Amino acid sequence: MVKKINVFIIAFMLTYFSLQIVAYGISMAALTEKDHVSVIRGETTEFFILFWNPEPEPFPIRLKTTQVPEDFVVIVTPNDFMLNSSLVTGSPVERGRNYVNTKQGLMLTTPVKVLVKVPKTIEPGNYDLIVTATAGNPSEVVSTLLEKKFKFTVNVTSLTFSERLTQLGRQLASELNDIGKGITGMFAAADIDTRVALLASVVIGIFVVSFVVYKRKLR
Repeated sequence: MVKKINVFIIAFMLTYFSLQIVAYGISMAALTEKDHVSVIRGETTEFFILFWNPEPEPFPIRLKTTQVPEDFVVIVTPNDFMLNSSLVTGSPVERGRNYVNTKQGLMLTTPVKVLVKVPKTIEPGNYDLIVTATAGNPSEVVSTLLEKKFKFTVNVTSLTFSERLTQLGRQLASELNDIGKGITGMFAAADIDTRVALLASVVIGIFVVSFVVYKRKLR
């Protein structure tokens, strides 16, 4: 009888510690580059979610839209993938990749794109959408699932092209300023180069239009 009790206690303890290992073996970390954007009706915009795994073991992540405004089209890419350990150990930082500095060390993030297509026939205003990420494998006998929700807001406007151009320039300048402030925590060299080039193009375009208008007034 004593042996049976001992066997039962050992089995219980093994099961208990197995549960603890599974529970603490998944640590899904993520952040969004931005969660609010302004667009004109009929435009397409995008958001990015950056995932990283500070644990040594990989685990699967699945994403789905759990709230989408009427007539909006939302495409999440990728929506099902394996998130490997993200800790950078001795490898050089790669240009064009996104990194985040954490207490555990430098992490290489895995980006997920959330593409949003805004309908042409819609009233101006703020529209919220939610993307839910689930980490873990529900098919396992003993499993732990972690869930995170990401809320994004799309501000639909009816601005003219020139007003939208000015707003875009201000928005890009604000994003570049935010990137500059957080450069110690994240390296996104390729993204910065692209945005700088786009901002420069917008500024040059405004200058050229202004110059042509000025020349016409002189005639």
